[in-house]
Amino acid sequence: MAAENKVGKYLRYAIGEIVLVVIGIVIALQINTWKNDVQNRTLEKVYLKNLQKDMLLQIEINQVQSDYEREVISKTDSALSFLDDKIAVEKLVELLNFITGRHTFVANNVTFENLGSTGNSIHIRKSEILNELIRYNQILEYTMMVINNNNYEIVDGQFGHFVANNDLGLSLDKNNKIFKEKEWSGEERYLLFQQLNKRKVISNVIIDRVDLLTVDTQELIEDIDSYLK
Repeated sequence: MAAENKVGKYLRYAIGEIVLVVIGIVIALQINTWKNDVQNRTLEKVYLKNLQKDMLLQIEINQVQSDYEREVISKTDSALSFLDDKIAVEKLVELLNFITGRHTFVANNVTFENLGSTGNSIHIRKSEILNELIRYNQILEYTMMVINNNNYEIVDGQFGHFVANNDLGLSLDKNNKIFKEKEWSGEERYLLFQQLNKRKVISNVIIDRVDLLTVDTQELIEDIDSYLK
C-alpha cells in the first residue's frame, strides 16, 4: 500500500508538471500570436501610410499634367486666331513649336508595386481596402497608357510630323526671316484648323482622364484614413 501511495503521488506530480508545461506552451503561443499581430498591424499601417504618400504625390503629378495641358489649349486657341488675322505668322510659328511639345505622364505607384512583388500585400488585412488599391492601380496604369499613347501616336506622330515637315509651306526671306507675304490656300488653312483642333482635343481628353484619376485618388486616401482610425 505504501508503494501504491508513492506511485499515486508520483503520477499526480507528473500530471501536474504536464499541465503546467501545457499551460506554459499555450501562454507562450498566445504571446507570440499577440506579438505577431502587433507587428502585422504596424507593418500594415506603415504600408498604408506610404501608399497615401504616393497618392498625394500622384495628385501633384496630376495637377502639373493638367496645368500643362491647359496651357497647350490656351496656346492652341491663340494659334487658331491666326485664321482670323489676329496674330502674325511669326507668332503662329512660335506657338506651333510650343504646341508640338508634350508632357509625359508618370504613375507614382512604387509602394503598390513593392507590395505585389514581395507578397507583402497580405499585410493589408481588410479585403475591401486591398481591392480598392488593386482597382486604383489598374486605373492609374490605364491612365498612364492612354495619355502616353496619345502623346506618342497623335502629338508626336501626327501633329509633330505636320509641323516638322512644314506641311504649311512656310519659308524664309533673304534676311532669314519668316516670309510674311505667303498666300494661304484654302487647303492650308483647313489643314492648320484641323491639326490645331485635333491637338486641342487631345489635351482636353488628358485633362478629363487626369481629373477622374484625381477624384479616385482622393477618395482612396480618405478611405484609408477612415480605416486607420
